[in-house]
Amino acid sequence: MDLLFTIAGIRSTDAQGITFYKNYVPTPSGLTIIVSRNLNGTTPFSTTAYALSDHLGSSDALVDGTAGKVGNLLVQENFAPFGLRRGSNWTGAPSAPDWAAIAKTTRRGFTFHEMLDNIGLVHMNGRVYDPNVGRFMSTDSLIGDLSDSQSVNPYAYVGNRPLSAVDPSGEDAGLPEVLVQAAADAGGPTNPVGVVLTAIDIVYNILDIRGGSAC
Repeated sequence: MDLLFTIAGIRSTDAQGITFYKNYVPTPSGLTIIVSRNLNGTTPFSTTAYALSDHLGSSDALVDGTAGKVGNLLVQENFAPFGLRRGSNWTGAPSAPDWAAIAKTTRRGFTFHEMLDNIGLVHMNGRVYDPNVGRFMSTDSLIGDLSDSQSVNPYAYVGNRPLSAVDPSGEDAGLPEVLVQAAADAGGPTNPVGVVLTAIDIVYNILDIRGGSAC
């Protein structure tokens, strides 16, 4: 598939030679609306899908938003802790129908970065990342926090904390926006340690309300 970034959106040409523009529309809730417009005049001319995300911003499910099909689940996506694609049942690789739905809708997956599925890598803008080993393919241009041994490794991904941190640029790890917002909404501190502790407290409260257990 050929890609060209334009003002009108991402122009792509698929294996069948069909050219279309794809636009990503983020929303405050974390939902991303994906609008694809076919330039070849074939049916369908335009399709809409919704990418539902998890706490890291990864694509958790792709839902059809096209008229007459609104709400239909296209594919349930799943990723290992360091971003390797998994099947919808948390094991193995995605099924053939799942791969087809992913290719047709969006290749954005782990932390909503572009997944280079044909070679098993993730394009994180500043650097390319290998989810198989949890390491970047090149060194970080920024020096890590010398007081944090996990951040000194220039190839490491988010200081080896993939379940609580993200790296939007491929050069600077940070906390997911949803955790920062949750801490702020709860009236807690918004510094990294405070956010994590507040998030943990929120999870424990939810489990307690539901009569569950963290064990």
